[in-house]
Amino acid sequence: MNKMTLTLTVALMALVSTSVHAEHKGFVISSDDGNYTMKLGGRLQARFTYDAIDGFDPNGKEYDKSAFNIPRARLKLAGHLFDKKVTYYFQTDFGKGKAGLKDFFTDYIVHNKWLRIRAGQWKRPFSRQQLTSSAKQEMVDRAITDKAFFAGRDIGIELHNHYIKSPEFEYALGIFNGNGIQKDNFADRLNPAMVVRLGYNYGGIKGYSEADFEGGPFRFAVATSALINFDLDGNDENDTALMSEL
Repeated sequence: MNKMTLTLTVALMALVSTSVHAEHKGFVISSDDGNYTMKLGGRLQARFTYDAIDGFDPNGKEYDKSAFNIPRARLKLAGHLFDKKVTYYFQTDFGKGKAGLKDFFTDYIVHNKWLRIRAGQWKRPFSRQQLTSSAKQEMVDRAITDKAFFAGRDIGIELHNHYIKSPEFEYALGIFNGNGIQKDNFADRLNPAMVVRLGYNYGGIKGYSEADFEGGPFRFAVATSALINFDLDGNDENDTALMSEL
């Protein structure tokens, strides 16, 4: 991942005359004509955990445990290439003692308010808590019920209107591999999943942030999603499934 980051940075700086400046959430490298930009950012979540075991284990197999750990250490690159209509987003994680690709996708902006075309790897538009970044949660982790929806990242294509920024009306329609993130990022067989999301955000609410530091008048966000897994992987098991949430 370090080589990829360095390659992207060097390629951008070699192509055009650039300038560098700092913003609130990171450093920005941009071309003089504004057609190329790269914002570098990151975040670190360090944690100390203590697990207490009730009672006494005469065999000594169960005991109190404590340790420091780093569950998340993220590096992010984002910006646009060639034209402001072609944006990209890259995020990798070095937490838990290993490197792993989280997001890498590009958006083509057909209409700034109503239509964007996305391709790459990112979170399926299903389950509000899953879509809410770990940086914008109130608790240290998502609820244990979050895993029951099999949400998360996958590789695919999508039509959307930048729903993560909570426009008044939000929508997303995507087709994904249906296998989630594999260890080598290559699925053996296509088992496509279609995800549809529709939502309404009232009063300028930031619908994908659990905290409300801004305050203000009454506002709310509501959305519903449906996920359909199609059984096209060629085995004898019936993998067809339909899930929905509100």
